[in-house]
Amino acid sequence: MKHIRVGRLRIMLATFLLPVLLSALPASAVGLAHADNSAYLNEVQSTVRVRMNENQAMRLGSAVCQTLRKGPDGQVTDQSRAEAAQAVARTSRSVGVNRNDGLDRGNAMRLTVAAEHHLC
Repeated sequence: MKHIRVGRLRIMLATFLLPVLLSALPASAVGLAHADNSAYLNEVQSTVRVRMNENQAMRLGSAVCQTLRKGPDGQVTDQSRAEAAQAVARTSRSVGVNRNDGLDRGNAMRLTVAAEHHLC
């Protein structure tokens, strides 16, 4: 008799609880996947020591996202991250940011990481 009750409980859980849990997953996944410009700009402002305005920071972040590639495991590759930092250095000249503004390898990498976390 107890076995039947456990079976019914499993059926009830599978029938009612599982669809509710599954319907919540796409909403939470969508929430995590969108670009967050303000979080990106906040991280850039707090970690990247380069004189630039928000438009320049967004254009550099866009260059990062265009360069980053994911490996077979779905993670961004180290080589791709290094290439993105180089893209920041190249793009910085066209947006009016240069070494005199404080752009060096370390700052380019910090900007790359911020873009990877919040924009890409």
